[in-house]
Amino acid sequence: MALGSEPLTANPSLGDRVTMERLPHRLDRLVQWMEENSLDATVAFGAVNAAHLGSYARYYGGPAGIVVGRDRSRTLVVMYDEVPVAQELGDADVVLPYGERGFGLNLNPLPLLAGVVAGVDAVASAKRIGFSDELGGMADLLRSGSDAEQVDAGPTLHRIRMLKDEDELVKVLHSYELAWMAQRKVGELAQQPGITEIELFSAALSTAQNANGAPIVGPNLIPQLFTTDPGRSRSRDNILRFAGVPIKAALHSAPINCVKYKNWLTSPTTTSRSIERKPVGPRRSIASR
Repeated sequence: MALGSEPLTANPSLGDRVTMERLPHRLDRLVQWMEENSLDATVAFGAVNAAHLGSYARYYGGPAGIVVGRDRSRTLVVMYDEVPVAQELGDADVVLPYGERGFGLNLNPLPLLAGVVAGVDAVASAKRIGFSDELGGMADLLRSGSDAEQVDAGPTLHRIRMLKDEDELVKVLHSYELAWMAQRKVGELAQQPGITEIELFSAALSTAQNANGAPIVGPNLIPQLFTTDPGRSRSRDNILRFAGVPIKAALHSAPINCVKYKNWLTSPTTTSRSIERKPVGPRRSIASR
């Protein structure tokens, strides 16, 4: 999609834009793995797993877990106050709460999360389960409420995430569109004498966030502005060149963890890069470099 072609993608599918043979859905691929390994369910903790398997991601959401049964059923477990949002935004068949009302009041919520997950029917009756933990420490916590043997599902989920389903591709496209809009705004403003990095950063974030209509995670929209590579110039001219580079090049330089669907994009084929920022003084001008 070319720059400037609004509105943002809103279609639930890409239609005839995807011409290759459709792969089995990610849940079907996971269920096939469970059947091949005699697993009764898969339990996965963490934001990436909740987004990948339950289509649920929330800005600064709490720890979450999801259970996928052999029948393809999905039970999402989130903090008490997130339940209405998870029911609206996610695709899980059932959404269960853990803890009590009030974010951050319980400084150790993970045992409560593990307890609710262990009580899900597919886990409570299981003898063997697939298990993935992005939170850390959940294996032992889950064993306190479930005797099921835990089989590492991490590598399998990793492979499944490498091949995107159509709904994930739509989210990836939407995310790129937001990043392109932010980059275009930087290109416009960077031509102004005396413009500062923080002004460009703020303009890029606000442009994408307003278009999205919701908060955006990790606004590393324009990495070239914040590079610490001594071999790369930070001059105003280079910033302008970056702002106008062809889309093909921009796709490889724009870190896509900056946008709404962060957790759908973290796979070996769409891995974002962390950008180390060099501190700059207040009101330091781009044009002065």
